[in-house]
Amino acid sequence: MSTVRKSNTHAVKADRHSFAPGNAAVYLGDCREVLAKLPLECIDLIVTSPPYAERRRKTYGGIPPEEYVKWFLPIAKQLFRALKPTGTFILNIKENAVNGERHIYVMELILAMRKQGWLWTEEFIWHKRNAYPGKWPNRFRDAWERLLQFNKQRRFQMFQDAVRIPIGGWAEGRLRKLGKNDLTRSKPATGSGMGETFLIGLAKKPFILLTCYTLPPNVPTEDIAPSSLNRYRNGSSNSLPPLVIWY
Repeated sequence: MSTVRKSNTHAVKADRHSFAPGNAAVYLGDCREVLAKLPLECIDLIVTSPPYAERRRKTYGGIPPEEYVKWFLPIAKQLFRALKPTGTFILNIKENAVNGERHIYVMELILAMRKQGWLWTEEFIWHKRNAYPGKWPNRFRDAWERLLQFNKQRRFQMFQDAVRIPIGGWAEGRLRKLGKNDLTRSKPATGSGMGETFLIGLAKKPFILLTCYTLPPNVPTEDIAPSSLNRYRNGSSNSLPPLVIWY
C-alpha cells in the first residue's frame, strides 16, 4: 500500500497497482510492470524523461547507447497500449557525445518506434535557461533538450485555443487602416503567387487576427511541467503554458 496526497486536503490509501477512475493516484514500481496492469487505452497524456544513455550510472545503472533502443522498446509498447487513440506521448531525451560526436541512438529509437506503430508528429526544443555550467574543448554548454511528440493517429486531442499567445498591438492598428490594396487581390512582391484579398484572408482566420492571438512556438522554456500550471494561470510565470494544458 502507498499513501497518495489528494487535493492537498487529505491522504488516501491506495494499492500501488490499483486503478481508481476519477481519483488522483501515485503508482510506485517498475513502469514495465505498472503500465501492463493499467486498463487498455486509458491515458490522455504521457510525459516522461527516461534515463539517458550512459547517464547517472550510480542511480540508474547506466544504459549503453548501443543497447538503448532494445531497452526502451518494451516500455514504448506498454505506453502505446495504455494511451488513448486521441492521446499524446511526449518523450524528453537528448543524445550524449561519444568519441567526440553525438550518438545516433535517439534517431534509431524514433525509427524503431515508428515501426511499432507510433507517429512522430512533432518535436519541441526545451530551452533550459539555467544550463549546467562548464567548459569543453570542442562544444558549448548544452542548453536544450528534445521533447519528441508521438501519437497513435493523425487526429489527436489538442487544445490550441487554450494556449494562444498575444501577437502584439500592431494587428488592431492594421485593421483600422485598410488601404485600397486590402480590398483587391494583390500579387506578393516575392512572386510566390500566393496573394489574396486581405479581407478574404481575414475571414478565413478570424480568431487569429480579430483577437490578436496566435499559436505559441515549439520552443518551451523551463516551465513545461504540470507543477507550473498555477504560476501560469496567476501570471507569475512568463514562460509558455505547461504541456498539461496543450493536450
